[in-house]
Amino acid sequence: MGIPLRLLIVEDSEDDALLLLRHLRDGGFEPAHQRVDTAETMDAALRDETWDLVLCDYRLPSFSGPKALELFQEYDIDIPFIVVSGTIGEEMAADLIKAGAHDLILKDRPVRLVPSIKRELADAEARREHKRVAAEKREQDERIRLILGTADDGIIAIDERGIIESFNPAAETIFGHSPEDVLGKNVKMLMPPPHSDQHDDYIASYLRSGDAKVIGIGREVEGLRADGAIFPLELRVSHLRIGDKSEFIGFVRDITERRQTVDALRESERRFRDFAESASDWFWEMGPDLRFSYISERIFAVTGIRPKEIVGTLRTSLVHPSASPEETVKWEAHEADLEARRSFKNFEYSYETADGKDLYVRVSGTPVFDQDGTFLGYRGTGTDVTEQRQTESQYRQMQKMEAVGQLTGGIAHDFNNLLTIVLGNAGILQRRIQNDEKLSNLVKAIISASQRGSDLTRRLLAFSHSQDLDNSVFNVNELISGMDDLLHRSLSENIDIQIEAEDELWPIEADFSQLENALLNLAINARDAMPAGGELNISTKNVSITKENAATDSGPASGDHVKISIGDTGCGMDDETRKRVFEPFFTTKEVGKGTGLGLSMVYGFMQQSGAHIEIESEVNLGTSIHLYFPKAGIETVLGDIKKVISGEVPMGSETILFVEDDAEVRRTGVRILSELGYRLIEAENGPKALEILEANADIDLLFTDIVMPGGMTGVELAQKASEKYPNLKVMFASGYADEVLEEHELSRSELSTAEQNQSKRRSKTLPL
Repeated sequence: MGIPLRLLIVEDSEDDALLLLRHLRDGGFEPAHQRVDTAETMDAALRDETWDLVLCDYRLPSFSGPKALELFQEYDIDIPFIVVSGTIGEEMAADLIKAGAHDLILKDRPVRLVPSIKRELADAEARREHKRVAAEKREQDERIRLILGTADDGIIAIDERGIIESFNPAAETIFGHSPEDVLGKNVKMLMPPPHSDQHDDYIASYLRSGDAKVIGIGREVEGLRADGAIFPLELRVSHLRIGDKSEFIGFVRDITERRQTVDALRESERRFRDFAESASDWFWEMGPDLRFSYISERIFAVTGIRPKEIVGTLRTSLVHPSASPEETVKWEAHEADLEARRSFKNFEYSYETADGKDLYVRVSGTPVFDQDGTFLGYRGTGTDVTEQRQTESQYRQMQKMEAVGQLTGGIAHDFNNLLTIVLGNAGILQRRIQNDEKLSNLVKAIISASQRGSDLTRRLLAFSHSQDLDNSVFNVNELISGMDDLLHRSLSENIDIQIEAEDELWPIEADFSQLENALLNLAINARDAMPAGGELNISTKNVSITKENAATDSGPASGDHVKISIGDTGCGMDDETRKRVFEPFFTTKEVGKGTGLGLSMVYGFMQQSGAHIEIESEVNLGTSIHLYFPKAGIETVLGDIKKVISGEVPMGSETILFVEDDAEVRRTGVRILSELGYRLIEAENGPKALEILEANADIDLLFTDIVMPGGMTGVELAQKASEKYPNLKVMFASGYADEVLEEHELSRSELSTAEQNQSKRRSKTLPL
């Protein structure tokens, strides 16, 4: 293998270039070359590449050796530039050498080529080495000058008698003396007793016996400043022999700040330890083997596991024993990050505590490297995000309910209008065929089905917080007692109902009807879970939740509560099903046997009531659902819990202005009220109603829909009519009008809406 040589050939003849290359290979070189023959190509080659040698022809068609030499010298490259020429005069050759060419070889004397190249390469290397050594010496001299002039350490030179010979600027700063104050004086002036008294003995002993008690040994001593202050310093002494003279160089460093720093560091470590043990997060470190080397005490408060039980274990020991496939995949990706020494942030995983509870943890970590880039491990923090995850889950549930509410609100108005037409006409038909039992039963079925549709809409609106609750204060025991017949009719005969009620149960404030529906819903769910029969247990109990329990569990808020429990001995459910039972439209029943809204409505009702619901269930062991209602602030004995309007519908003869944009609803309402003896005037919108009022001053009642097209709502119509006719009575009716009510800052309690009337009066009232 030849000597590698990066060669630039400036030659227009390819044959001559090949001849040069052959001579070089014969001479032991292995050239990697580029041939150029113009100033432009040579300039590009010098600019873009690195070369060991330039061989240049003297004569070129558009270029010349001297011009090539000038171009070469512009780059200030210290490599040989050798001219190779056919014929050249001695004067030209001398001019080239004088101009800077390293040698000139005649093409007819190639025997000189290889020796000349070797010599010039060696000379170039020698020149470079000389320059390097000279540069290093200059750098070293400058470094020494800078060290003496700018070193943080004080440098003091003394002779064997202790007389100060040099005193650098740092020593001036440390001791507060100028060079004029100390040069020519004994170094003992810089030492307090007893160091000053011992100094002469140390030097004499060393010079006599070579006993180096202080020479070459760094130690902490005390110094004496110009102002008389004594301070700690670090001293190291070197002995120099210059001819027959001894000289001692003392390197001194003021360590006042270091001592303060050490003290501060100890205090900082103590503070960090206190902080780490009291912070809500925990701190951890892992070694290069990814085993825990440290974890703060906070981990015990969160997991119930002592730090010493975790230190030394692998990170993978934290994987939940029942981790889902998705979480296992996350761990595998996380392990890949660790193996690649990448930082990670907010990695979440589930963890099982010492007492078997599921915990959600979020950790962040950064790889640690030393100054040489060696991986030392990881350092990071951990946070318990269990409560946050539960809150996020509740928020997602609320979003789903809001979506259902928006959907329900969108169709409620039109749907209730349709039901009004059906119920109204069915009511008229029912009164006209009272003597035909068969037809009456058919009409009753129509009315019952329509009322169930109306009830479903109302429950959906309540579930999604789109409808206000009709709250009252009552005793749950009385409600459950009143449901006894209903429960027995709704459940199978092979289900045994057991009721255990606390005697002096606290009252609650809630929507009586909605709670009744919720309990019935839960009882029917329990029935469906026990197709072969079983036991349904309903119990009530006063419970008090402490602040400690409320803070650690995702249960009801602290305070007094009434707890209603509904338990069955049915098939139960697994964890995955239990987590989804409150989702709208989620059902485990067969198609056509469940809407998936039952428990969702119960959940929505509980949320709107400021109450709390919990589910306990195990496969084949049954399900228990617990409802927690805050104790009512004022204990009120409720006389009549359910106010059911019954009896005959009152007749009348007054004049009513009936305003409704839906023609079918308007005709139905007019027909019903006309049969009751009232005189009716119709209007399809607000402006038309105002025109009628102008022409008829004897109208007794304005009966108006709330939501109407045409730019005027029922509320706006009532306001305009009341301004002109202050004694005019107004009754509002609407299928669904929450947006209009909110726009006019009105609540349902301020209005008598048909929607409310439907929920309270059932089939014996006007269905408007």
